[in-house]
Amino acid sequence: ATALQSLSAHKGSLESARGHLLQTREGAPLMATVHPSYILRIPDADEKAMQLKRFIADLQAAKKKAAHLLAAA
Repeated sequence: ATALQSLSAHKGSLESARGHLLQTREGAPLMATVHPSYILRIPDADEKAMQLKRFIADLQAAKKKAAHLLAAA
């Protein structure tokens, strides 16, 4: 959340920003997700697997948005 707030004007939680296209303070597109080390530190195997799936989905969504933005440019 600290990195997100440093890069953008987002005042909410990291969780509320996940999956949404935001902008940096300079106007560049930004999509937030958790740091991979967060997933590695989760002790519960089921929770870790669920968070890994969400992380992969975040990366896939960012790739899709980036492709769309590049095609529109």
